[in-house]
Amino acid sequence: MEKQLNSYGNMLQAMQQHFYQHGLKLTINDRLKRLRKLKSWVLKHEDEILAALYKDLQKSKVEAYLSEIKVIVNEIDDAVSNLDVWSSDEYKPAPLALFGTSAHVKKEPKGVCLILAPWNFPFNLTIGPLVSCLAAGNYAVVKPSEFTPATSALMHQLVSACFDSNEVFVLEGDALVAAALSALPFDHIFFTGSPAVGKLVMKAAAENLTPITLELGGQNPLIIDASANLKLTAERIVWGKFMNAGQSCVSINLIYCHAVVYSSFLLELKDAFKRLFPTENLDRDLTCIVSTKHYQRLETLVADALEKGGKLLIDAPNTPSVNRFGPKVLVDVQPHSQILSEEIFGSILPILKYDDIQTVYASIRLKPKPLAAYLFTTKSKAKAEFLREVSAGTCAINDTTLQFSHQHLPFGGNGFSGIGKAHGYYGYLEFSNQKAILIQSNMFASIKLLYPPYTPLKEKLARFLARYF
Repeated sequence: MEKQLNSYGNMLQAMQQHFYQHGLKLTINDRLKRLRKLKSWVLKHEDEILAALYKDLQKSKVEAYLSEIKVIVNEIDDAVSNLDVWSSDEYKPAPLALFGTSAHVKKEPKGVCLILAPWNFPFNLTIGPLVSCLAAGNYAVVKPSEFTPATSALMHQLVSACFDSNEVFVLEGDALVAAALSALPFDHIFFTGSPAVGKLVMKAAAENLTPITLELGGQNPLIIDASANLKLTAERIVWGKFMNAGQSCVSINLIYCHAVVYSSFLLELKDAFKRLFPTENLDRDLTCIVSTKHYQRLETLVADALEKGGKLLIDAPNTPSVNRFGPKVLVDVQPHSQILSEEIFGSILPILKYDDIQTVYASIRLKPKPLAAYLFTTKSKAKAEFLREVSAGTCAINDTTLQFSHQHLPFGGNGFSGIGKAHGYYGYLEFSNQKAILIQSNMFASIKLLYPPYTPLKEKLARFLARYF
């Protein structure tokens, strides 16, 4: 490991030297050229991207287009369209006590950044942060997931075709590689993955006081109140939950359904599932679980819930040979079931019945803050109460998952579910140093009135300024 770390350290040192020689001189046009080159490669190699995603996860073309390719193209287009505005200096008014000064904020690149990417949306969640990183004028080392080797190899090919190795470099490898990279003094680290691994990355980054973005996950709750449109609710839940077989950081982890509509909702949910995921189409439309280990973990969660009194409302067939885990919807789940105490990250959906919404809010507050929280209602008062009572990184009302794909919204967690924000302008800021600049007049400087020696008159003036200005 020490030899490996030294090797990576030398690589980082070379990249940082290259950055300090060239990076700060990058014009907006230089950055735009990088982004356009990246977009051109993606559009030209769509078929290869789709093939790699199918090889790794058997992801359908429609789902891959929507969740992997379109999101990235949108992200690039947004950066290209707005980079002039994002990068412009922000001028700030001077307080009266600093009369004569001018002030502005200049956004400059942080330097050489490390992007540690996950396996669940391997193309999207690797290239998305890279877009923000490049838009901000940085250089990057990218470590894609070893669990999706075909997509990782393709991204290595992409970066090699678009960038000099001193600008952007893809390093494939396992968790040991990620750990070794995390220990190096990068100028910023962007990590997407589980809270458990996020803690390790944050601990390693702390040794170098490296700023860090953590995109994590959580036990995302969804509430259905008595006023909800049940047919619409059921259809949107089935789509959002079982997209990518539930392997999404914003996937629903648990549904709380009001007792008044509980039975009716279960009927609508069964009907919606039959329409969206008929058994004969599962092999074509349902993404596979990434590995046998994760597949077996889902089997254990279902077995534990059933053993403790839960029942299966929906039990789609599995295909173990390719780790395809047919969607399972659980009802009558008992409080001590394992599935209620962890992030599922798979195609299992437990549903609980409630009578009093305050007990639901109390239950949600007992758990770490989630990355996403959802509500289905037709009542304005219920929407306002939900947004007031539930603290989460993101929220959606009367839909699920779509908040991730909105490039003008900040995406990120809150505490346990993440640190920092991504997408669009917010991603650009994450990879930028916002440098505060004050320019004092060469003529009169009002602060001179308070230079020592400190006389009684100056004390009165200081009190006056402190109180009124």
